Amino acid sequence: MGKFGAVFSYHFLEGIKKKSTFITMAIFFALTLGMFAFMHFSSGGEEEKEDFVFINTTTNYAVDTEGLNQAVPSAAFKDGKASDLESLKDKVKEDELDGVIVLEEGSGTPVLTYVYNNLPDREIMTLTNVYVQQQFINTTVKENNVAPEVAAKLFSQVEMKEEAIADKSSTLGLANVFMILMYIFLLTFAPGIATMVAAEKSSRVMEVLIPKVKPIYMMYGKILAMLSLSILQFSVIGIAIGVAMGLGWLDPDNLSLFGGAIDFSSVTPLVLVAFIAYFILGYWLFAILYAALGSLVSRTEDLPTAVMPATMLILAAFFIGMSTLGDPNSTMAVISSYVPFLSPLAGLSRVVMGEMSAYDMSISLGILFVTIIIINIFVNRIYVNAVMNYSEKWQWKNLVRFMKKN
Repeated sequence: MGKFGAVFSYHFLEGIKKKSTFITMAIFFALTLGMFAFMHFSSGGEEEKEDFVFINTTTNYAVDTEGLNQAVPSAAFKDGKASDLESLKDKVKEDELDGVIVLEEGSGTPVLTYVYNNLPDREIMTLTNVYVQQQFINTTVKENNVAPEVAAKLFSQVEMKEEAIADKSSTLGLANVFMILMYIFLLTFAPGIATMVAAEKSSRVMEVLIPKVKPIYMMYGKILAMLSLSILQFSVIGIAIGVAMGLGWLDPDNLSLFGGAIDFSSVTPLVLVAFIAYFILGYWLFAILYAALGSLVSRTEDLPTAVMPATMLILAAFFIGMSTLGDPNSTMAVISSYVPFLSPLAGLSRVVMGEMSAYDMSISLGILFVTIIIINIFVNRIYVNAVMNYSEKWQWKNLVRFMKKN
């Protein structure tokens, strides 16, 4: 235990002294604070209205431009003439005008034509349509001498009630946060294990250390040191959030991510346990995998190719985990929550969304833990046999050879 502690302390203190550690912390802090600053200042000002021209070619339907501007707050309408339509279309084409809406007579009902360039604004078109529809109803009521009480019913809105069997809106944003944090952590710090092993191997430091410290102690000391160092670097995100709240750039009661509200009141003990357990086991699984792959190379130039399978697994786990948020009970989501390399993200997302019980979570974590033990046996063999092997060219067949060798 003393030698293991010495390895851990050495790598942790060395990591603290590196400039790259503080650069990473500064990047995390700046990106987090910058994101909240952008969200705050971009939404703080008054939204610029789009310029529209409204052309009324009818004689039966009177449309008040002032009333239309009130009904469609995101647009600034001006009256136009039918004779100017072609020139107005040219302005729309040249982006000098956002759009033109033409009201024409149809077969008993008015017809609206929306002229735009590239992408339409559906909100403006919908609100304009609703406003013109009201004018049509007014005209129809007057022409047919409809009784006032009947007219009042025509203008009354249909009541819309909501009844959710299971409302996931309060947990969707929180699940997004957990998914992104774990994905960034795995993809940023787990590959550092492989880089550390490959660098030591290529510099021949291993030849000095191996006679004094067992290779297994060296591997796990690196992994635990990197985990501790990574958590320390990652903690600046929390500091940046605190600074953003202190500056008034962040409202804790009105947080959202990708359209999902972030409600921290939905963090139950089960969710908290799931995050910690999947976080540690997921990191450990990928860390030992990266350590084994890093020990296979003799040159750091070969490292990207060697670690590509592990990186692809992290990417697959992230995309499957994010898709699980849309349908946590799909066949793929359920199966993925029990597959070891996918469960750290897929399983966590199902727990946060409330679709995985404590019993199911324990089975998922149990499978993940057993998988780590099994893979650990092979990783130990690979690391011990490969760390002192300096073959000229890195080859995949060496992985099987070192795995079989006792």
